[in-house]
Amino acid sequence: MKKAMSCFFALLSIILSASGALSAEKKNKPEIKTVDNYVAIFDFEVTTGDQGISRPLTESVRRELVMSGKYEVIDRGNMNKILGEQKFQLTGCVAQECIVDAGQLLGVGKIISGTVSIVGKTYYLTLSLISVKTGKIENVAEDTCRCEIDELLGSTKRLAKKLLGEQVEQPAATAPKPAIVAESKAETEATSKAKAEAEQIARAKAEAIARAKAKEIEKAKAEQIAKAKAEETAKAKAEEIEKAKAEQVAKAKAEEIVKAKTKADAAAKAEAIAKAEETFKAKAEHIAKAKAEAKQHGLKATTAAIDPAVVSTKIVAPDGRFEKFASGVVRDTQSGLDWYAGPDKNTSQADAKHWIAGLRVDGGGWRM
Repeated sequence: MKKAMSCFFALLSIILSASGALSAEKKNKPEIKTVDNYVAIFDFEVTTGDQGISRPLTESVRRELVMSGKYEVIDRGNMNKILGEQKFQLTGCVAQECIVDAGQLLGVGKIISGTVSIVGKTYYLTLSLISVKTGKIENVAEDTCRCEIDELLGSTKRLAKKLLGEQVEQPAATAPKPAIVAESKAETEATSKAKAEAEQIARAKAEAIARAKAKEIEKAKAEQIAKAKAEETAKAKAEEIEKAKAEQVAKAKAEEIVKAKTKADAAAKAEAIAKAEETFKAKAEHIAKAKAEAKQHGLKATTAAIDPAVVSTKIVAPDGRFEKFASGVVRDTQSGLDWYAGPDKNTSQADAKHWIAGLRVDGGGWRM
């Protein structure tokens, strides 16, 4: 039995030693810092009572955070310098949305803000840990102190430790004197009321931030829709302009074609007229020449149509292309032209052939 107990204690000792070694190794391992490790502490908002207690209480919380080593705390001087360069007014910045904006400018991951109020003779204090990234309250700590104003520093220390998740022993409650039982009860009720009001304020702030964020999202959507519509309108307008340009070019080309065609038609017409005039002139000259030659040979020429009754159907002298009728008419069988000198003229076939060939200017269609 003694040997078994000895083995048990030896094994337990080994386990504890190994656990301690691992714990020490973990403790000595350097912690990697990120933006979430940086925190800015804003001055307490004093809702009732002396406003001058805000800074001392804030500095007390700042010291506790620095001593805890859990966060990298931005000192007041750097905070004021950075916000001053950005022309950001920190005074009066108590709304959660304003606090988050300031945290973004400071480049921290967390913001700690607090409130202090007094009801009767009891102080009610709260601290909120706010994420700059999400705008949400990650943790809330509260404490009450029925004490003098100079004893509030101890309350803020407890408050900071609560916010960091550390176990805090509440100070021993002092037994109330019988004479002030009723007053203590009233103060307790007042404290509960103040606590409820603070929680209501915190909820209202969170709801306001959510509404602001939703409004911002809606605004971004509206801007995106407006931008898309503007781009669509611009595109349609550009297409319309291109279409108008194309139509204008097509119209100009059509007008140019019509103009060229009109010009060509006019030229062709002028050429046809000139040619007709030239042909008419040639005909006139030819006729005049033929008449002159006929007059020179003592023949009678006429442009009147020959009566079919005058032309005898009896062919007296067929000669291939030319036919001579008994009436004295000589006909060109190819062109259908006739020569008629009349019964008082002795017209030979050779003379008739000569004059028919000479008077045929445009291919026939008339008779001499």
